[in-house]
Amino acid sequence: MGQRLNIEIKENNELLANVLYQWSGFTPASLVLTQRILDNVENIKYDDPVAKAIKLLECTGAGMTDWEMVYGVKNIKDFDSYHFKYGQNRNEGSISISPEGMAYNEEYEDIRVEIHLDKRIVKFHGVYQVSEENAEDWIEYDVDLDSIRFEDFSKIKDDFLDFMKKGISCIKLKNKDVIYEFIQ
Repeated sequence: MGQRLNIEIKENNELLANVLYQWSGFTPASLVLTQRILDNVENIKYDDPVAKAIKLLECTGAGMTDWEMVYGVKNIKDFDSYHFKYGQNRNEGSISISPEGMAYNEEYEDIRVEIHLDKRIVKFHGVYQVSEENAEDWIEYDVDLDSIRFEDFSKIKDDFLDFMKKGISCIKLKNKDVIYEFIQ
């Protein structure tokens, strides 16, 4: 079916919206799509946190299904006034705001990235943990994948993409015996 990426927008540990991308569950795509969202955090200003989450996910080219639109009209004040984008397909990203839709996206994800708006951190799980015996061409790197500050994400993205371009397939977390493999 293809590697599936789920990006979630959270605030105060509450899931506001998420998006499932078919064929984007790889480290490079997850880095690039996350950066697009982060580049727009300060530009999108809505009082309704769910509306802001949807607009942030739309920055990646994603859209909502008819069913999610109907849910929004019924559950979010002035939903129609935001002019949200209809989704074409899961390749471009299918945004969910309903509990059922968000649960579906989580059930079918292969990898996940969480963006915490209030904490201004990214939990980046666009890599797989591997044993040292199975790790090839690793480099030691100082990062906490569960707490990447927004302002640090761009450099980490660039570093990871550069490592992959150079044929380095894994990072070993500095001062830890944990190795993560890039999904390529």
